[in-house]
Amino acid sequence: MYSAVEAQDLIEKYDGVTKTGPISHDRIKEVLNSSQSGLEILEKFTMAQIINRLKYERKKLLLFSGSK
Repeated sequence: MYSAVEAQDLIEKYDGVTKTGPISHDRIKEVLNSSQSGLEILEKFTMAQIINRLKYERKKLLLFSGSK
C-alpha cells in the first residue's frame, strides 16, 4: 500500500500528529495541506487509509516507549 518512502515521509514529517493530540480528519488535512509531499499523499490515499497508518504508527510508538 505505502511505499517505503511514503511511509517514512508520514512518520518523519507528521510525527507531531502521531505523538500529540487527536488523530482527526481536520487536523491531518491541515497538516498535509501544508507541504507538497502532504498534498501528494492526500491525492494518492483516502483519509481513512492515512488515519489508519497514523494510528498504527502511534501504537508502535507507545509499544516501543513502554518496553524500555
